[in-house]
Amino acid sequence: ASAERMFDAALLQDSGFAMAAYYFALTSHTTRAEFIRRLRRAVSLAGRASDRERLIIQGGWAERNNLRSLRPIGETLATRYPTEVEGHYYLGRALVNGGSFLESIAPLRRVEVMDSLSLRGKTGRCAACESLQQQVVAYMLADSMAAAERVARRWIAARPNDWVARLVLGRILSVVNRVDEAMAAFRVSDSLDVLGRAWEPMVSLLTREGDFARADEILRREIAKGPGEGEAGPVNVNEARGFLAISLRYQGRLEEALGEATAFRRGGGGREHIPPGAVELAALQEAQVL
Repeated sequence: ASAERMFDAALLQDSGFAMAAYYFALTSHTTRAEFIRRLRRAVSLAGRASDRERLIIQGGWAERNNLRSLRPIGETLATRYPTEVEGHYYLGRALVNGGSFLESIAPLRRVEVMDSLSLRGKTGRCAACESLQQQVVAYMLADSMAAAERVARRWIAARPNDWVARLVLGRILSVVNRVDEAMAAFRVSDSLDVLGRAWEPMVSLLTREGDFARADEILRREIAKGPGEGEAGPVNVNEARGFLAISLRYQGRLEEALGEATAFRRGGGGREHIPPGAVELAALQEAQVL
């Protein structure tokens, strides 16, 4: 929040400051729609920035919107500025998105090595952590769960207090049906996450296992918190309604499920700009119940 205020102040001083606009977007903590609005502003200013900064901003836009332009941007950035981690990261992400799962490991590993200091907690942002997470995704999509688990445990060994690493391990263990171990990983993740963002994977696992009572209890507790303050407040409450609609639908409690699905849509799930030819994601919840 402090960084967000400072980037906003920088933009008030210089409305054409592209990198300030980019980092102002990265510090967004309300809705994805607000994040995209800010990021779009940064893209509109990118032409005024240096070549390196322009590529970083355009790559950030392409990454967050899963655009095919991510690969050539990543390749260009990695070639012209080989010491810049973003180029190698964008290239790795593009290869994952394009289905070249095992090919993506090399550039992602390069990011991990280049940014090794962050794994020891020496920097604020952890690009190496983002790289490790994408390596896990690549191996999981390649159906190499043992390799994915090894990467997750390497991440945990480097940063034992990283809640995201524990959450990622739990997802892997869920997929291979090691339910008790997955739940243990999720509980540790939840205990480490001071902002309380780790409830979703536990709820998903409980729902899949048919333990609807425990899943619904967690979801109703999140909803009862209200929008609140801080990074995850409004998003958590609305997302919890969406997951509760799924649980209630699975249970055959369709009227209750419809109420939650409608609340989810009205609560912000349906407020994002919808591109021509696409469907409003939040509308799918209501449609499934109906």
